Amino acid sequence: MAQIAVKPFVLKDVLLGIEVDNYEAHVSAVTFTPANSAQEWRGLTPSAVFTDPGSETWTVTLEIAQDWETPDSLARYLFENAGQTRAVTFKPQSGSGPTFEANVTLVSPAIGGTGNSYATASVACGVQGRPTLVDPSPAPDAWTAETAYEVGDRVSIGAAVLRALTDGTSAAAEPTAPGRSNVVVDGTVAWLQTA
Repeated sequence: MAQIAVKPFVLKDVLLGIEVDNYEAHVSAVTFTPANSAQEWRGLTPSAVFTDPGSETWTVTLEIAQDWETPDSLARYLFENAGQTRAVTFKPQSGSGPTFEANVTLVSPAIGGTGNSYATASVACGVQGRPTLVDPSPAPDAWTAETAYEVGDRVSIGAAVLRALTDGTSAAAEPTAPGRSNVVVDGTVAWLQTA
């Protein structure tokens, strides 16, 4: 039997993107949680037990700061876009490791709270399907000119890794890597630099 190595991490330098904006400074916790609605039927004899595992559903809980003054704060974004589905990217370690991507239905945060303390809110948003694990191990292909890309495609420009936020076609000239957590528009593709 093989001994499997383990590499736990401390959740302290994450990336959290919603569409093309980054909100890691607005959250103190991000948790994707699965739930299963198993059904069981029991007959009147011990051997008559039937279980259907049901389907897995996911939620993502965001612990956020209530910032109502900043026009593009996460609290305002959630409030103004409640009910909308948005692409969310979560990278537990900003410098290495995998990324999780999901389509999430946004929910409004609570407003207000306890006096003489920072106003925070816990927001549980529904996830469509399950999060996708994007493993950084396979090296992405090099960027190519005038190529059709789809949401989620990864390319490299030098040492930088970019992930497509939109479907589109790259331009004739290679874009400049915008810096980690920043976005660059290339032809009709919007790229987020993830590494």
